[in-house]
Amino acid sequence: PPPPPPPPRPSASTSYLSTRGRKALQPILSYFDMFITSLSDLAGADNPDGKIPFCVAENKLTQPRLEERFCAAAKVAFGQHEAYEYNDMTGLSQMKNAVARLWNRKVCGGSELARETDVVCGAGAAAVLNNTFTCALEVGESVLIPAPYYAAFENDMEVLSGLKPRKVVVGDIVKGPTREEWELAFQQAQLEGRRVGAILITNPNNPVGVCYHRSIVEESLKWARERNLFIIVDEIYALSVHGSGGEKFTSVIEIERGLVNDDLAVVWAMSKDFGGSGLRAGVLMTGNKKLKQAMSNISVFTGVSHPMQLMIADVLSDDSWVDDYLEYSNSQLRKCYDVVTSTLDEIDVPYIEAKAGMFVWADFSSLLPENTWEGEEGFTSVCFEEGGFVMTPGQAQRAEKPGWFRICIGWNSIEVLQVGMERLANVCTNIRLRGWVDLEVEEREDVTPSGVRRRGSSFIGD
Repeated sequence: PPPPPPPPRPSASTSYLSTRGRKALQPILSYFDMFITSLSDLAGADNPDGKIPFCVAENKLTQPRLEERFCAAAKVAFGQHEAYEYNDMTGLSQMKNAVARLWNRKVCGGSELARETDVVCGAGAAAVLNNTFTCALEVGESVLIPAPYYAAFENDMEVLSGLKPRKVVVGDIVKGPTREEWELAFQQAQLEGRRVGAILITNPNNPVGVCYHRSIVEESLKWARERNLFIIVDEIYALSVHGSGGEKFTSVIEIERGLVNDDLAVVWAMSKDFGGSGLRAGVLMTGNKKLKQAMSNISVFTGVSHPMQLMIADVLSDDSWVDDYLEYSNSQLRKCYDVVTSTLDEIDVPYIEAKAGMFVWADFSSLLPENTWEGEEGFTSVCFEEGGFVMTPGQAQRAEKPGWFRICIGWNSIEVLQVGMERLANVCTNIRLRGWVDLEVEEREDVTPSGVRRRGSSFIGD
């Protein structure tokens, strides 16, 4: 007998979206709407009462220098024939060589540990991660990530690759994950019937801003290899080390003395250290030949344009400019870090001392109307509605308890940052002096059983 006919396509009410498409309708980040609202009303000299985003880890402090250098690089790039031709989808040799050389010179202490042949280029770190997840892991597998972690990792691995993020509860988030903490998360996944396929480490850490001691990285790799897991290390903030205390940043490439094992991949991009989020250029570095071959096939969907690759190669090969740029960038980040932390000190808000990245991880739990995630949402709302600023809430980064927030220090000018800190201080002072009051609780549906508004809670006052 002939096979049964296939089921009919879903009705037009689905707007012709697949299951994957419907999943992609979900906002990437819980606080994204507030950020988008802020963009149409940004604070500045001509708009002192505008909104101030503290939720985007982007370094805009160096843009004038970046603009000048890339304009010069464009004249070089568009004069080369490779700008107009097909080539290896893993990237042009010029960019791959420039990245490997940069890594050896600035990260690996002059040792020739990274090679051009290790590098695969892609349209930003998110694309590189998605391609890596797709090629290295099976649909439905779990990835262990020490928490708190970068809010968009879950989107990066779920929407297209179909992986399941699994947070690793870390007792000492400054020190980093231990063997016992990795094992506990692994066993919990096993009990739920989830197969673990990989671990993902971010070093320097986002959102905490610390660098892990090499022994923490070494022990994590050793444990993962005992479990036969793939290892991804996100080192996107490797060159944004602006503090002098704490642990020194050590790349996993230096620890391993090169990319000699098939189970290891390192991610980096131009978006953080070089303030080029809009360039959409990132790299995977791995010695796994089969993985690179697979990436070359699917990179046709996520390639970096050849003119952009040639511009990046020109910029990264300019040693004098790179050295001056990074020194200036990190000095500016440190100035902004000092502005934020001095305010937090004044208003008695605890925070973790950061050495790297472009954020401060601060504990506002004493200011919440209730010690719940709904209480954190209420505080997020009052900051936005009464203070006109938005920070990254801890729940979005899988913090272990409510009240932790990430304050990004590089998105605004130092003048706007100072205004934002004054607003933050005012909000915290008003809450402490006057307490919380629920607005129109009887008429609203977005409240918790105890009456805390999830959106729009406010403090008593004018």
